[in-house]
Amino acid sequence: MEALKARFPDLAFCPPRKPTGFNPATIHFPIGHVEAEGRRPFTVESVFARDVEVLMRDGINIYSDAFRPASSSDPGGQVPVIIASSPYGKDSSILFISHIHADYKQLIDTEGHSYDYLGPFRCGLKQDQTSGNERFEAPDPVDWCARGYAVINPDARGARFSKGDIAQ
Repeated sequence: MEALKARFPDLAFCPPRKPTGFNPATIHFPIGHVEAEGRRPFTVESVFARDVEVLMRDGINIYSDAFRPASSSDPGGQVPVIIASSPYGKDSSILFISHIHADYKQLIDTEGHSYDYLGPFRCGLKQDQTSGNERFEAPDPVDWCARGYAVINPDARGARFSKGDIAQ
């Protein structure tokens, strides 16, 4: 790592994170919440539900993470949903709750495959253009919760903690 830092002094290097396992939780984010300095803040109160069990028609359970506007908790508060599915796992590409929120460190379940790691210069995205809650090539919840949508990132069948076979 030191050789890479010396070769590319203009890049920000982040420590790799290790998966910590299955951790169902619900977290409420107030207006203005940011994951890290220089990231986009939430502009509406939002709720993050982690490792939510979803029963499929054939009896297999998969697990999903969901961001939604807090207003969807009100009676009759249904909202449209954007589902961003990937065979690589729902946790593989987020900065989510890393350096700033010590209370939530146990929720980190990522190996650091975010825009910060996957391509040179963050794949052309400036850090202040994303919230740190987005999955790689998936919608950023900061954008879509503000528009009244929920963003769901499921683990594919057989990926990570979801049951079943990843290929049939």
